[in-house]
Amino acid sequence: MSFGHKIFIGFFATIGAVILISIWTVQAFSLFVALERSDLKSYNDSDLRVKKMVVQESDNAYPIMLQAKEVLKVSEADSDLMNDTLNGKNWNEPAVKKLLDTNRQALVYFDQMTEKRYFVDPNFDPETAGVDYTLIGFTELRKLARLQLVKAELMSKQGNDKQALIESIKVVKFGEIIMNSQPTLIQYLVGLAIKNMGLQRMEAIVDRGKLDKAFLATNAADLAPLRDSRAGLKLALKQEYMFSSQVFEEIMKNPEKYNERGLARVGTMRSFYYWKPMKTKKLDADLARGMIKHVEAPCGKANSYHREALINTDNKIRFLLTENAIGKTLVEMISVSLGSTKQKVCDSEALFDRVSSKMVK
Repeated sequence: MSFGHKIFIGFFATIGAVILISIWTVQAFSLFVALERSDLKSYNDSDLRVKKMVVQESDNAYPIMLQAKEVLKVSEADSDLMNDTLNGKNWNEPAVKKLLDTNRQALVYFDQMTEKRYFVDPNFDPETAGVDYTLIGFTELRKLARLQLVKAELMSKQGNDKQALIESIKVVKFGEIIMNSQPTLIQYLVGLAIKNMGLQRMEAIVDRGKLDKAFLATNAADLAPLRDSRAGLKLALKQEYMFSSQVFEEIMKNPEKYNERGLARVGTMRSFYYWKPMKTKKLDADLARGMIKHVEAPCGKANSYHREALINTDNKIRFLLTENAIGKTLVEMISVSLGSTKQKVCDSEALFDRVSSKMVK
């Protein structure tokens, strides 16, 4: 091949390469533009929305809790005394009687709360509350429930196991009231912990073997309706979704504010390729649906929900190549994680069933 032919072929090869590169560049640009504009116009989350729960004050234990909170007097030493009493250590009847006498009015309020159907903060609205909603009185509620169980233990020590069991059932009932009053997830877990405390005390009383079968059967029938249906847990997860959804709305309105808080690089990476608000919210909604489906499943069934990392933010190259990388990062950071919640629910149900079974033997 002559030198001229080589030049001729090289010239057209160069022209061809330039044309191909130009075509690829245009295609890549078109793809990027398409990805930039590929956010969803809308999505449906009506199945995850809940309204403000409005109840009559006469049916609501919450206002009574505020009164109990003001008169409850439990010091750190008193907490240690209650721990020892409920764990069967260092029984100190004079100190127990003094503690109960000091909190006589608080215990009256507790009795009144157990007669109500709901435990609802009248100022709480899931549409507006957001993640900054402050729980009032829940530390005191746990102390009050433990105080009630100390009262039950004193009755048992004095030979009145029947009344001790009745007083313990009140704690189980109150925990269930909290769990089924459209709670937040934290409120639900506080209610679950209170309910478990009551069940554990009931089991200890029943195990002493001093109660007759007829009495136990009657109270087992009273206990049966208090088995958790998980309806409150599902509502709690919906409210947690609403909290995170409100955060995403705020980020969309003012990204720089949240960039300053260090939540994500929303303020510096403006490209819609990295930040797709509607896809982000839909991703959060789909996660919430997955959690609800998971908690609906019976205990012992194979895990139907796996909360895996949505994005590896440590890998910078992968981050830069990931569509809606910022949105996925935000969902990873803001949306609620179930953690061990399902196992706690299953453990509580097992405890409930065990106590119920012992009462009807």
